[in-house]
Amino acid sequence: MRGATLGRGLLALILRSHGAIPWRRIGLLILRRVGSRNLWLTVAGLLVFVVGTPIVILKTVDVEHYRGLIEDQSKAMFGRRLTIEGGIELELSFSPAIAVRDVVLENIDGGSRPEMARIGELAIGVRLLPLFLGRLRMTHLEIRDADLILETGADGLGNWVFARGAESPGDKPSGERVGLPAIDRVALVDTTLTYLGLFGQRRVLEIDEATLQSTESGIDVAVVGALQGVKVRVGGGVGTLTALQDRVADWPMTMTLRAGGNRVDIAGTVGDPWAFDDLDMDVSARIVSFAALATLGGDGRAPEHAPDLPELRATAKITGGARSLRIASLRARMGVSDLSGDIRVGRVDGKQTLTGTLLAERIAL
Repeated sequence: MRGATLGRGLLALILRSHGAIPWRRIGLLILRRVGSRNLWLTVAGLLVFVVGTPIVILKTVDVEHYRGLIEDQSKAMFGRRLTIEGGIELELSFSPAIAVRDVVLENIDGGSRPEMARIGELAIGVRLLPLFLGRLRMTHLEIRDADLILETGADGLGNWVFARGAESPGDKPSGERVGLPAIDRVALVDTTLTYLGLFGQRRVLEIDEATLQSTESGIDVAVVGALQGVKVRVGGGVGTLTALQDRVADWPMTMTLRAGGNRVDIAGTVGDPWAFDDLDMDVSARIVSFAALATLGGDGRAPEHAPDLPELRATAKITGGARSLRIASLRARMGVSDLSGDIRVGRVDGKQTLTGTLLAERIAL
C-alpha cells in the first residue's frame, strides 16, 4: 500500500498548490528550455506521466481492502446484509471497475426466501479520485448470472425499498427508507427475475439483457428476454430515481410490451411506487396470438389446443392495485364482435373474484 499512499500524497499536494504555483511562468520557462521542436516530446511525456501514474498506483492497491468497504457501506446504506462469497478484483481502465463474484443480498424479514438476490458476477464502475481517497462512488452497475426476486412484505412495501442501516457498528438501524443510490447506468445480463405481485401470482422473467439508463427526465428501460417462456421485448421509461426514493406520488410510467406477436402499451402513473400500488394507467392491446396470451397468464405452459380466433383490439383504464384492480372504460373488438363495460378484480377469502357489467352490441359465435 506504500505506492498508493505516496500517490495520494502527491495528488493532494498538487490540488492544494493549484493557486500557489505560477503554472504559466513555469510553462514559458519549459518552452524556452526545450524549444518548440521538442515541445511535443515533453507534452507526450507529461501525458504518459499523468495517465500512467494513477494506473501504477492502482496496481499497488490491495483490492481485498474494498471487500469490507463494499459490505459495510451496503449495510449502512440499505440496512441489508450484502455478502461477497467469491473473489474480488480491480479492472484497470480510464473508467475503473471493481469486479465481484458470488454476491448475496439479504431479503426482507418474512420474505419467501432468505436472499433477495444471488449474483454470479457484479461489476461496479467507480470514480477514480474518490477511490484514491478510500471512498466508493459508483458510475455504473452490471449484474450477470443472477437470480433476483421482487415481492411485497407484510407492511405492504416492496423488497426493493430499503431501510437505512446503522451509521456505526454500535448504533441501531435508523429505519429511514431509502432507494437505490444514484447510478448512471444499470445493466442485467443472463438474469432470472421472479415477481410475486398482483394477487400473489408468480411471474418469471428470463432476462437476456436489460438496461436502465438515467436521464434528466427519468430512467429509460429496455429489456429483451422471455416471460413465462414467451419471448418478450420491453421498452419505455419511468420516473426519476430521486422521485422513487422520496416516494413522490404519481410516479410516471410509459411502457410497450411485445410478446409472441402481441403488443400492449401502457401509459400513466403509479400512485405508490414503493408498493407498486394505486395505479392509474391507460392501456391499449393488440392480441394476435391467444396461445401466447394464455401462456403468459398461466403457469408458463402453452395450451394443448389454442383457439383460432380473429385479432383482438382493446383499450381500457386500469386503476387500483394488488388487492382490488378496476378495469374501466373497456372497449374491445374481435372480428365483428364487440364488448364494453367495467370490471373489478378482487380477492375474497383467498379466492380471486370478478364482478362488473359488460355490454355487447354484437357477439358472433
